[in-house]
Amino acid sequence: TLVSGINEKEPARCGSAIDVELTVFDAQGKRLYKTEKPMTITLGSRALTQGVDLLARGMLIQEERLFHIPPHYLNPVKTPVAIPTALKTALSGNTLRIVHM
Repeated sequence: TLVSGINEKEPARCGSAIDVELTVFDAQGKRLYKTEKPMTITLGSRALTQGVDLLARGMLIQEERLFHIPPHYLNPVKTPVAIPTALKTALSGNTLRIVHM
């Protein structure tokens, strides 16, 4: 869920610092990670993965999306951002990840 960080009527775009709640599942639906509180990411920074950056663009406040991210979009973190180790692990690997945000 996109919690805050943008004007209520403006969609999230590259450079937007957004506060999100997210859950990561493996391809079989097993939950790998769930945020305990909203976390801030900047779209376009690849703070999580290229897949999240691409798919979260255009989101509005309180919107929810379900992303199916193939392995080639689970690129390693490129920006030195404080990301929990468990989330980095959940967003890595050679198989599809499902992200509910």
